[in-house]
Amino acid sequence: MITTGTEIVSQVREIMKDATGSPFSARYSDAFLMDCINFGQLEIVGLKHDASTATEPMVLVAGTKQSLPTGAVAFLRLSRNLGADGLTPGRTITSITKADMDSADPYWHQAADIGEVIHYIFDDVDENNFYVYPPTTGQVEIVYSLAPLKLAALADLIGLNDIYAPALIYYVCFKCYSVDFDDPVMLGKGREFYTLFANAIGAKLQNELTISPNMAPQ
Repeated sequence: MITTGTEIVSQVREIMKDATGSPFSARYSDAFLMDCINFGQLEIVGLKHDASTATEPMVLVAGTKQSLPTGAVAFLRLSRNLGADGLTPGRTITSITKADMDSADPYWHQAADIGEVIHYIFDDVDENNFYVYPPTTGQVEIVYSLAPLKLAALADLIGLNDIYAPALIYYVCFKCYSVDFDDPVMLGKGREFYTLFANAIGAKLQNELTISPNMAPQ
């Protein structure tokens, strides 16, 4: 990541005709624009969980039910077992639905500890927890979404990949125009920029579906 908050703000001020020396130069403070960038990063991660991820060892607690690490926004997957020390690669862990697990073994929550996890189970209605089968107290590798670091100063790097810079510019413009929510023209401009923002995220999602390392070349 090499894009700074300053670069985002510079582009926004250009679009908003808010460059230094213009009649609108005091319209939007640096502090306001930095807050908009921080909120924009959160919105991007809310729409696209894998925009900000962490991959790390996790110590499992006794039983099948596990809670997400502190600071996690969303569960993505468990990749593999890492042994008792968190450093020893072991069996890969595959996903299985709760319905299939319940059907295969109604007593799976009481399964014996065999020292490693075979499956993980995630229920969409319970976003803060997931389950492992069979239960064990070893360590696994978890991949999860987390909130990006907030900018403390405009000179700081953004907390997302540089590819999201255009979307952040659109989002900050949306927030700027939305300040005058009682002005239909300004509100309409704000909606236009939010549409550009949403389309940028949607286009990236679509692109990832059609051009994926997991797809064989045609």
